[in-house]
Amino acid sequence: MKTKKLCIAAILAVAIPLAADAQTHLKKATADFLNGNGMDEYINSKSTEKGEDYNFNITYFSIPKSKSASLKQVMKAFEQDANNAYGSFTKNAGKEMRETKVIAYGKDNRQSVTFGTRRERNYKLAYFRDKADQDFRTVYALVWYDEKDGNTSGSLWIIYGKDPKISKGFISWDFNDLKQLKELKNMDWDSFTFPRTDSVSSAKEFLSRFGSLRELYKNAEREQDSDLYRTSMANKIRNLCKSGGKYLNPDEKRFVIEGINDLKKYCYDKYRKGLFDLAIRYLK
Repeated sequence: MKTKKLCIAAILAVAIPLAADAQTHLKKATADFLNGNGMDEYINSKSTEKGEDYNFNITYFSIPKSKSASLKQVMKAFEQDANNAYGSFTKNAGKEMRETKVIAYGKDNRQSVTFGTRRERNYKLAYFRDKADQDFRTVYALVWYDEKDGNTSGSLWIIYGKDPKISKGFISWDFNDLKQLKELKNMDWDSFTFPRTDSVSSAKEFLSRFGSLRELYKNAEREQDSDLYRTSMANKIRNLCKSGGKYLNPDEKRFVIEGINDLKKYCYDKYRKGLFDLAIRYLK
């Protein structure tokens, strides 16, 4: 009997941690992928930010076939943790499918990214509730595609913060969800306030936001992403400089201007160059 009780206790000791962490496999697989031996040379860029109640890690990569095992483990982990996710999204390359997913992230969910826009890309997303606070959620998103040289390129997103469908002040809707459409029709819109997406309140916050937008723009150019997305990033940088430049000292302004001039090297569109020129003027 004593042996039987010990066996049951051992089983529970293993089972409880697994139940407590709904994304056990994804946590391990993504950590192994990002921090594995020799992976640094295949990481094109990273953008990270951490606040009191949010954080995100965005990594762009290009890996050879010899390193594809770790990426396949991430794909497998999405399937292993699927039953614990409260939502998911999958879209395979070449498949005709109009549905996309918009994920809000960052401080007060002021930033957002749309997944599913590129026909030649593969997408996997999974959303998990924070068991300690149901208002918060973690989103894992993987985007990948095959290059002509045999490499696999893409991006890995790990986002934590308030669920915008729950938090007051910002709402994200799935317009394919009939239940949500009924809620949308009957909503009291006067009870909601929508924050400015490019406002900051300190130099530290400005530089963190600028760094994230800069990396997103550069990677969009490298991957030949849509003109609409690049223009959106350029406009966000302009708005950021207009509303937040006052928080920067002269050295910080010069640093940001150098960063914007560097972005102009990636830009071949007159309108976006004009947005960058305006951003620089706001800092002078």
